[in-house]
Amino acid sequence: MNFCTHCGAPRADLVQPCSRCGVAPAAPTQPVSFEKASEVTLPATPGAAPPPPPPAPQPFAPPPVVPLPAAPPPPVGPPVGPPGGRRRGRSVLLVLLAAVLALVVGVGTALLLAGGDDDPAAGGGERASDADGTAGTTPTGAGADDPVTQTAGEASYTCWDGGPAEDVADCGKPRGAEGLVWVFPDADGPRCSATMGNRGAEADCRVRASSGGQVRVHYSEWSDWDAAHAEYSAQDVQGAVTRWRDFFRWYISPRRGDWEYKVALLYRDAPWSVTVYGHSAADRDEVLRQLATRPVGDLMGERKK
Repeated sequence: MNFCTHCGAPRADLVQPCSRCGVAPAAPTQPVSFEKASEVTLPATPGAAPPPPPPAPQPFAPPPVVPLPAAPPPPVGPPVGPPGGRRRGRSVLLVLLAAVLALVVGVGTALLLAGGDDDPAAGGGERASDADGTAGTTPTGAGADDPVTQTAGEASYTCWDGGPAEDVADCGKPRGAEGLVWVFPDADGPRCSATMGNRGAEADCRVRASSGGQVRVHYSEWSDWDAAHAEYSAQDVQGAVTRWRDFFRWYISPRRGDWEYKVALLYRDAPWSVTVYGHSAADRDEVLRQLATRPVGDLMGERKK
């Protein structure tokens, strides 16, 4: 059922005018659309200028590129120096050339002076006989006629027998009574007696300890080191063999009844031994510590001081 919008009377349709008041039906109202908002135009104020249109959006612009200063072009031609520079450069060059020339001349002169003379009479040929009587030659050239470094037969060592030697290996091994005293300087003491036994040279000495007790010291030369080592190892050894200074050391119970304590020393690399007997261990060890023995490196000879 439809009704007139003016008088409210019922109406059969919305097209014909109302039968009561004769008012034509109102135009149908358009439905409101919310899809797009309508533009509302405000009434203009008299005498006012229309508002300016909003500024158009500007596109994003990258920051301006600031160009770097260009490198100066390389100079063309040689650098221009102050007046007179070329003249000073020549002076420096001449000084350097003179210094190099002087150095070359000095080196050449030194080489000529060091070269010696090829004449055998000047010392460059045959050398004088060596200390052992054999003649040798020395090459010519630098240092051949040097009286300090090329002195023939100059002895650097004193051998065990008192003779000179350039090398300690030329001395040979000590032997005999003289060699025994060299190895053990105390073997020539006032209370020592030297003999030649089955082993070789021997010396038997008597000394007194600080306690007043008498101590016997026996020095021996052996013809064979292995025989000496076996001899001491076969005795009544107390404990194991030990090393002491340049020696092997054995503490031994004496075979004879007049000595209660005995210690034997044998060079580790040479056939020389010394045995100390005492009535007490303190007397024996005191004399043992005071023994004068030659270092193993000086058994054949020692360097001149």
